[in-house]
Amino acid sequence: MAKKLGILLFNGPDSQDVHTAIGLAESALARGVEVDIFMMHKAVLNSAVPALEALADKGARITVCAHNADQLKAARSEKFHYGSQYDHANIVADSDRYLAFV
Repeated sequence: MAKKLGILLFNGPDSQDVHTAIGLAESALARGVEVDIFMMHKAVLNSAVPALEALADKGARITVCAHNADQLKAARSEKFHYGSQYDHANIVADSDRYLAFV
């Protein structure tokens, strides 16, 4: 069974956290680790970050808080799942390691 890394992103595209999380996710994927990312609050604005869409193409599962996306009128990507805190709770429960960038 593959290891799983869960990542929470809370900040928008202007935050260094986004680039750090992308680098960690790319490294994990390259080592065969499954990656699940949950974006909430201002992080829903990261849908416009091409490197995150590229992560989805490499196999990362990216879930966006639909409630926050609606609140902030964020652009939507077809490569991301739009869900809820229930999805976030499942990511936390299923992850071997979990990182929160808040």
